[in-house]
Amino acid sequence: MLLIAFVWLIVTAMLAELGLGGVIWFKTLRMRSLFHTQWVGEWSDSLKVAFQDMVRYGQCCGYNDRASIVLQGACAAPNAFNLYPGCEEKVSTFADSYLRKLYTSLFGFTLVNVVCFISTVILIQARNDEERYIRIGRKEGRTYHNSI
Repeated sequence: MLLIAFVWLIVTAMLAELGLGGVIWFKTLRMRSLFHTQWVGEWSDSLKVAFQDMVRYGQCCGYNDRASIVLQGACAAPNAFNLYPGCEEKVSTFADSYLRKLYTSLFGFTLVNVVCFISTVILIQARNDEERYIRIGRKEGRTYHNSI
């Protein structure tokens, strides 16, 4: 009975991992438009400045237009938008590097769940066969000690 509950737990975990991985993957398909709305409306100026001043992915100013520039740090110069590109590519590359690892791990761990599922089903079948042979043996008068 516990093994059957374990099988259902594995199936539930597998469906949750596939669902969560799928949601994350589908969000990466329209990542640029999602981040544009967040840059314009939701993100604080300190987060925007952190992206604009991040040296690792290259200097940038604004998301993809002059209206979204935060005039702090390296973008405080009057002609900074002409010197540096928008941060659209930088934000997308930064987020994609993390999201790709996340959904790949979720999809990869599904393989581990499949192996656990198959192993548990084989174990359930082996236990059922052994119980069947014990019942047949008892009908024939044999006794089994420590069989299961």
